[in-house]
Amino acid sequence: MHQLEAAAGNRYAALVVTNTSDRPCRTQGWPGLQLTSDSGARIPTETARDREHNAQPFTLKPGDRAWSRLHWTVVPSSGDPADGACPTPGALRVIPPDERHSISAGWSLGTVCGKGRIQATALSTGEGPAS
Repeated sequence: MHQLEAAAGNRYAALVVTNTSDRPCRTQGWPGLQLTSDSGARIPTETARDREHNAQPFTLKPGDRAWSRLHWTVVPSSGDPADGACPTPGALRVIPPDERHSISAGWSLGTVCGKGRIQATALSTGEGPAS
């Protein structure tokens, strides 16, 4: 995962997954997301599907990558802690489309407000923009 350019209270990142198996895999859709603390405790998270572009099926050969753009806010709103101290996750669990098991990625992207709402685009091939 790498951070993309930020905008007034909004944060963006490219979530990149890699086919680490020894055979091709076919996928289509949006990742499932769960923020966790440093100790692994769940932090309230809502994954919102960005439907600006339709999910397209594709196949990843071993070693190929796919990515999703994540978008969240760092501005406290109703439903966030009254003191405005939104959680700072330690990790992000990711469930690829049509899978039941999560993979974990470290989270060094700061706080997540908006009751843990993260908007994700459908997976597409590649690694996304560099920044």
